[in-house]
Amino acid sequence: MQWIRTWAVCLCAAATVAGIFLFLKPSAKFASVFKMALAAFFIAALINPFSVSKIDLQGILSPSLSEEVSEQDSFVNRELVNAAARSVKGEIEKVMRQKKFEYAQIEVSMNMSRQQSISISEIIITGVPHESAQKVHDCLKEKLGLEVSVRV
Repeated sequence: MQWIRTWAVCLCAAATVAGIFLFLKPSAKFASVFKMALAAFFIAALINPFSVSKIDLQGILSPSLSEEVSEQDSFVNRELVNAAARSVKGEIEKVMRQKKFEYAQIEVSMNMSRQQSISISEIIITGVPHESAQKVHDCLKEKLGLEVSVRV
C-alpha cells in the first residue's frame, strides 16, 4: 500500500508543478507546444510506477486469495504434465502399432521443474516378447529419440 501513497504524492506534485508552469506560459506562439510538454510530463508521472518497478500483487492479495491462486497454479501444472505424458504415450503407441510390436502396457512418468519445464523421468514398456525387446528399444530411440526401459 505504500507504493500507492507514493504514487499519489507524485501525481499531486506533478499536477501542482504543471499548474504553476501554466501561469508562466510563454507567448501565444509557443503555448500549444508548452501545453503539450506539460501533458507529456504529467503522463510520464502517471505511468512512472508501472514502468520503473514491479508491483508485487502477492503482497496486495489477501492470504486466502493468494493460496487459491497457488492451488490453481499447481492444478494447471499437474494437468500440463498429464497432457504431455498422454501425448508421449500416444506417440509411442502409434509407433508400436505401425511396427506391429506386441506389448501389455506403456507407463510414462514426467515431472515439472521449478523453472516450469517438463521433463520425462521414465518410460517403461511391459509385456514385450523377449526376442523383440531390443528391437523395440532401438526403434523408439530412432523414431522418437526416447530412451525407454523395455521389460519382458
